[in-house]
Amino acid sequence: RLERDDVHRRAAQQLGQVLQNGLSHADLKIKTAAVLFICEIVGETEKKAWAPLLQTCAVIVQVLTQLAAANEEDMLQECVQSLIDVASLQPDFFKAQLQANMEPAKFMANVARTREGVDPGLRNLALEWLVTYLEKRVKWITKSLKDYPGLVLQACMDLMLEVEDGQEELKAWAERMDDEEGEEDEDELFHAGEEAIDRVAEAMSMDNLGQSLFQLIGHFCSQAPWQAKHAGLAAIKQTV
Repeated sequence: RLERDDVHRRAAQQLGQVLQNGLSHADLKIKTAAVLFICEIVGETEKKAWAPLLQTCAVIVQVLTQLAAANEEDMLQECVQSLIDVASLQPDFFKAQLQANMEPAKFMANVARTREGVDPGLRNLALEWLVTYLEKRVKWITKSLKDYPGLVLQACMDLMLEVEDGQEELKAWAERMDDEEGEEDEDELFHAGEEAIDRVAEAMSMDNLGQSLFQLIGHFCSQAPWQAKHAGLAAIKQTV
């Protein structure tokens, strides 16, 4: 028994060294591989096994930031998708880091809200991480992470600005406002934001969500561009 425990301990130490070397490597491909490996371990094992990896969470956020700065969107998408799986399967992996500095939520919200130079699919995935985590940890967020719902709602609303400009588009949207189905193949990001805000409202009570939501709706409806007013009205439609 002692010998077997010793083997497991040595194996864990060796694995830790491999991951540390990967995360600190200069090559972003190797950093990405290390992040994906960590996500795989956390997603497939019990908390007792992955608990030592909690200290890597801050470094993972650094790798995400480096990938974004280098415009390595394919690798970044792969990492975000794996982090969505972790948020769904083992959401507590992120708890300490979120309490410390709201990461990776701030990073994900920034990606989701960035309108220029970011792939729509990546923006959608970043929003998915935010909503997935909220759905998995509503009670804890309500009690201990009160800024989180507002961060997610802001990202949702910003995606709902993504509709085509021009008078023809405005007329088409006005005609579609009463259509529950809408044109799902058009304005993909708008619909992603719309669906996400619906999920947030369903997961949280209006007692906890109302103040942040109504402030955002008022802010958007007071703006001059019709897309902002439309986003505010659509948010009301989704949540009331």
